[in-house]
Order: sequence, then C-alpha cells, then structure tokens
Amino acid sequence: MANHGQRPEVAAVGAKMMRPDGRVSRAGQVLGLNGPANSPFTNETFNAKGYMQRLQATQNWSAVALESLMVDRQAFQEVGGFDEQHFGENFSETDLCLRLGRAGYLVVWTPEARLGLDLLPGMATREQDEEQLYRRWLPAIARDPAYNPNLAVFNVAFSMEPGEITGWDPFVEPVLPTVVALPVDRSAVGHYRVVQPFTELEKAGWVQGRLIDGMPSMVGLERLDPQVIVLQCRYSKGTVEQMEQLSKYSHAKRVYELDDYVVNVPSKNAHGRNMPSDMEAIVRRGIGLCDRVVVSTQPLAEKLAHMHNDIRVVPNMLAPHLRSAQRAQRNTSRKPRVGWGGGTSHRGDLELIADVVRLLADEVDWVFFGMCPEALRPYVREFHPVVPLNLYPPSSRA
Repeated sequence: MANHGQRPEVAAVGAKMMRPDGRVSRAGQVLGLNGPANSPFTNETFNAKGYMQRLQATQNWSAVALESLMVDRQAFQEVGGFDEQHFGENFSETDLCLRLGRAGYLVVWTPEARLGLDLLPGMATREQDEEQLYRRWLPAIARDPAYNPNLAVFNVAFSMEPGEITGWDPFVEPVLPTVVALPVDRSAVGHYRVVQPFTELEKAGWVQGRLIDGMPSMVGLERLDPQVIVLQCRYSKGTVEQMEQLSKYSHAKRVYELDDYVVNVPSKNAHGRNMPSDMEAIVRRGIGLCDRVVVSTQPLAEKLAHMHNDIRVVPNMLAPHLRSAQRAQRNTSRKPRVGWGGGTSHRGDLELIADVVRLLADEVDWVFFGMCPEALRPYVREFHPVVPLNLYPPSSRA
C-alpha cells in the first residue's frame, strides 16, 4: 500500500480484506452495486481469480473500503477530509474517494496488501446517508468507470444486465427519445395501454427505452437516463411514495396513466374492498407529482380536471395487425349476435342490462365473453371464458 501511496497521482489505496474463514470480505467498491456502493467479490475464496482476474490485479477503483483505507494527507486536506456534517456511519469513505477522483487523483486497490479482519455485523444503513450520497453523486454512481454499464448492479456482480430488451445497446449516446414505461401488469390494462403502444412505437423507430415491472432503483433508472417515465395506475400509498423518491433524483418528464375512475369505485365492484379509504387524496398526490396525465375517456378527464392542468385523452385501441387476420361471425344465424365482455369487476355494470338480456333472449343471440353469472346462462347463446390476452382477438370475433 505504501508503494502505491507514494505515487504523486495516487491519493488513496485499499487492501484485500479477508475474513477468519479465508474468504474475501472487501476488495474494492463498485458504485451502485446493490445500493450506493458494495464490494463485488465478497465471499470469494482466498485464491480466487475473480472476474477477468480482477482479484489478482492491482487496479484503479472509484472507491475502496474504509477499514483498509490509506490516504495521502495533502490530498485529504485538499478535498476537505471526511464530510462528517452530512455522513454518519455509512459512505463517508465513498464520498471521500469520489471527491479525490474529481480532484484528479487515482484510487488504487492492490491484492498484494492483505488484511485479516473479523468484521462485526455491518451497521444498518442510515436512509439519510444513502439519500445524501445519491443527491451528491447519483450520475457518478450510475456510471462507475470501473464497471461496464452493460453489467448488472443487482444481485450477482459481473453478470449481464437482463433488462427487457435482448442484446447490448450499440449506441454511445441516445439517438431517439428514451422512454421508461412502468405498466401495472402485462396481461390486461397494462398490456393494451402501455406495453403494446410502447412496442409499436419502438418498432416504428420513434422511441427507445425499457418496459419495467415495478419501480426500478434510482441507480437503475439513472443508468437508463430517460427523457420520459410513464407511471401507470400508481394509486397506492407505497407506489406514490416511490414516485416521491423518483421526483427527488430524476429530471425526466413523468406521465401518470389512468384508465378508470378509481376515486369512486362502485360498491358492487369486486376490487372495491381492496381500495384505500383515502383514494382521492392518494390519486391527487400521485397526479401532482407528474407533468402530464393520460386517461382513456373524456368523462374521466373531466372528473380529474381539478387535479391537473394537462390531461390528455387517449382511447383504448388495438393494433391493427392483432385483429386483421380475424373473421367475424356476423350473419351466421337468423338472429342478430350481440356481445358483452367483462370480468368480475363489471358485475354491477352487467346488472344494469340483466333484464334486457332476459327480455331479448328470443330475439337475439347473446354472446358473453369473460364472465357470465349463473342466473343469466339460460339466456345466453354462447359463453367464452377468460383467455390469455394474446387470444382475445380470435376469442372475441364471435
């Protein structure tokens, strides 16, 4: 360590830290790995080579662990030392190393220096320390020069980033608007209002980006660096809190997507029992965190008009190629064929026309798709149960 510490361009040096059982405890830090910063070689054996022999090669890292940190006094004083005002038990060494790097110095890790240390269980990461590090260094954390951007920063280090798109991004800089879309699901409203539109725009060469299930981490989102984030059906307390975190770190335009008036769910809607009692306040809070709101109908836009000044209506649509090969069964019987489609959440809607179904059973052939109460089955000519979304077009052509 002293050998590298005497080099004028080096400000900090870290060692290979071993546990009593002979396995690696710390060996350099990858920024953004399973949090703000972590060692990628924890639990490797003493003689392990590591990814690309990196456990055996002296190299530059962006940060090294506090427990084996040697720092040049002059450089330490030049950058102001540890920032004890903003960091407590966690990440003070990470912040120091990043400031040394910004000042033009190198942070070196060497496997030739080994330190045996029976580390106590780590202190719980203070949320304010993590937040402070992200606020100060998030762009640098997401783009660690010591770690390939196509490698994953979650779970196993040096594994390929799985993502939602096959292959590596061949472009150094974005050539199209980058959109990150967070559908609420992949099999229903999330598919036809987010997934399929995104897929069609991507195929047409109008956007690039990623479809992600759930909320990505701040590091993962910063790595994608989107211009637009689409947030669908975020109306629980947890998802709105995630959106608040998002607004702290990302400068992307946020679009709130909603297809139903969830503020006042009908009493006969099966999903109503799971809705929070303060739904209007939650929706208002979520919408207020976004730059634009997209809804499915004009009446829905009017209901939400008092919550936001930029609401756009985009009706539900089906990509033409999904239905173009289907042939409807019109005029195949002496009676008109009348269809109804819905699920358990539409039971109240169906009750509105239940008498009509009974009265017209001798005059029309009723064709139900998705859900049909037992009381109406005698009046329905055909009933098609729920099928996967990709089978909707052939199933609904009846």
